[in-house]
Amino acid sequence: MQPTLQNGDEVIIQRLRSHDALQDGLYAVRGSSETFVRRIALDPTKNRISVLTDHPAYPSWNGVQRKAINVVGRVIWIGSQVS
Repeated sequence: MQPTLQNGDEVIIQRLRSHDALQDGLYAVRGSSETFVRRIALDPTKNRISVLTDHPAYPSWNGVQRKAINVVGRVIWIGSQVS
């Protein structure tokens, strides 16, 4: 997620409850073997979401059904070490 997040940054995740609605923002998303942070953008007209990365080396997923993505929670804080 560079430049938004750098290697070694820490995040606080507010876990989603079953009744929480997604909104545009940064979220922790669980993949098959790891959990990672991605930007989620909603398309309410098609009831789809886009799972975006800020780093050009990694692919984004556009027009995905919400139930196809395992969203753990919303990023509510980012901490970085100052050099």
